[in-house]
Amino acid sequence: MTPADQSLAIREIAGKRARDEARMLNRLVEHMRLASFRSYLAVTMDSMSAIVPDVLAIAGSNLADAMQLLRPGHRWPSVTSRKTDQGNFGNITGRRIKAGTVCPWRPDPLIADAIVSDELEGPFVEVKVYGASLDVKMRGERFTFFTHDGTGYIMLESQLPETVIDSCVGRCLTDLVDHPLFATRSSVICAAAQVGGGSSLSFDVGRTRLEVPWRS
Repeated sequence: MTPADQSLAIREIAGKRARDEARMLNRLVEHMRLASFRSYLAVTMDSMSAIVPDVLAIAGSNLADAMQLLRPGHRWPSVTSRKTDQGNFGNITGRRIKAGTVCPWRPDPLIADAIVSDELEGPFVEVKVYGASLDVKMRGERFTFFTHDGTGYIMLESQLPETVIDSCVGRCLTDLVDHPLFATRSSVICAAAQVGGGSSLSFDVGRTRLEVPWRS
């Protein structure tokens, strides 16, 4: 073997070791980041919208499995700072909008999310953590349903007549929405409005305490 060949072999060995070490360090950093993230959730996440388990069941999942899927949002961990400017964003369009009771405002930062089910295996279902609450988003046929800290929101793709919007507060949700998730519930519409090209209905879904698997 010539000196040049020896030098090349040494560089190849050293390069492979460096790449292996880099991959190991990346895995270690990711493991530590996930552990830090879950420690944060164990301390801060203490409740969920009460309907969450039923939505997960529709997707063939459960609380324990869904929480294991949670990963930090793209602004983690800077989003945990009180100095972070969150702004108010609509859930459906992503555009900055005026805060209100019908089109959600997201006053709390997105801490975490995960896709539980995609539309290939059934309805599209996501779990999300805003502030201290575990919530869900589900896309159904011609509507999107999501929760925020004990309130449920249905965004209908088409607009209801103005006369219906003006008179539906106080009515049972099932008078307007036919879906198994709501069929056995006595949910009462508390607010309604035309939003963009569709209509939005909000109603109470209740809150309940959440046991986090990483809490010691």
